[in-house]
Amino acid sequence: MIPVLPFSAETLDALIGRYNLAIWPLPLLGAALAAAATAHALRPVRGGDRLVAALLAGAWAWVGIAFHIQQVAAIDFMAPYYGAFFVLQALLLAWAGATSRWQPLRFRPDVGGWTGLGLATMAVVGYPMLAMLFGHAWPSLPFATTAPDPTAMLTLGLLLLSAGPVRLSLLAVPVLWSLVVGVTALSLDTPERLILPAAAALAVGVELWIRRRRPAA
Repeated sequence: MIPVLPFSAETLDALIGRYNLAIWPLPLLGAALAAAATAHALRPVRGGDRLVAALLAGAWAWVGIAFHIQQVAAIDFMAPYYGAFFVLQALLLAWAGATSRWQPLRFRPDVGGWTGLGLATMAVVGYPMLAMLFGHAWPSLPFATTAPDPTAMLTLGLLLLSAGPVRLSLLAVPVLWSLVVGVTALSLDTPERLILPAAAALAVGVELWIRRRRPAA
């Protein structure tokens, strides 16, 4: 049985709208930075890899605190717990970015590279467009680095663009969040939100496929 949530789709959209208006123009700036992070994998710049890690860490911390804890907690008692997990992901990304555990981002014309580039691009450009196709309008559009779902998809895409194996610890929270989003989408009858669970399943499947092939290479 699909759980009944303590809010409606309309309530959530209205909350996102108020949130975007309150932090404007940060959603647009964050989306531009997300696009620059994706472009870095295509044309790397010196020091860019650490900046991408810092951007992702900052985005997860921001969404965890400013969105989940300070906004969504007013309509969902689970929001503080979600916020805590987002902050945990921010700490994991910050730690990886400060150590050798963070792999350089380099696009490769293979399954992992194309999948990562596609997911990152979808997070930056496709998410707001998909929302509009399903009847949403500004200011309730989701943007990468300031909204949870496109931020998670951006992270999945950029991790797949890593030059080396993806740290599974960095995948855990985005994948778990995708499961929460899937339940939310089914409960609120908002099928457009199912794109994140599908993206997470694709990212995990591609990474496992790459890992199986690597020892034989």
